[in-house]
Amino acid sequence: TNADALTASMAGQVQAKTLELQASYQALEVLAREQARSAERTRILRDMHDGVGSHIASAIRQLQSGRSAPQEVLGTLHESLDHLKLSIDSMNLPPGDVTSLLADLRYRLEPRLRASDLALQWEVQPLQPIERLDTDALRQLQYVLYEALSNVMQHAQARVVRISACEQPGAVLIEVADDGCGFDAGTAPRRGLASMRKRCEALGAQLELASQAGQGTRVGLWLAR
Repeated sequence: TNADALTASMAGQVQAKTLELQASYQALEVLAREQARSAERTRILRDMHDGVGSHIASAIRQLQSGRSAPQEVLGTLHESLDHLKLSIDSMNLPPGDVTSLLADLRYRLEPRLRASDLALQWEVQPLQPIERLDTDALRQLQYVLYEALSNVMQHAQARVVRISACEQPGAVLIEVADDGCGFDAGTAPRRGLASMRKRCEALGAQLELASQAGQGTRVGLWLAR
């Protein structure tokens, strides 16, 4: 009958439209995965440029100037290698896993701390994941902490560096503190401090800096949940 033919025709049209929509959704999923991979490649290349690339360029300038001691050039190359290893480590971190990030940082940098005659005090409590921190945010956090520790090794003339992390109401507090020479925190920002503040803004963290000449330095990071 006409009614049956119309019903069959409509069913065929619905099925065709359903298949068309499924194909569109699959194409969108493929596109989303490709965009995610492209964004990850861009992030890795940016990290390489900002970290490894800049340190290798610095080492080249040091060698070309002829005024840098071999130990200074070696230190710059060590920093480049640290950045490369940490970049690779960050790719395998589960989102929000600050505890694993700190453990990786300790594993990578503790040999350099010992070589710098720095005793490490480790006071990191087990932390619940901060779900809002994705891979890129964790990488920003990693850079900030690395910069803080690098400053201790290069400038602080310290004997002890303390890394601590604990749960606070609605937040996680991470601190890097040393007993070194300190500096006047009211003066113009030291090299790297502006970058640390910018990265903290990007990951939604509050940066605290306390330092006085002869009384050490404390860098605190408040990570809201």
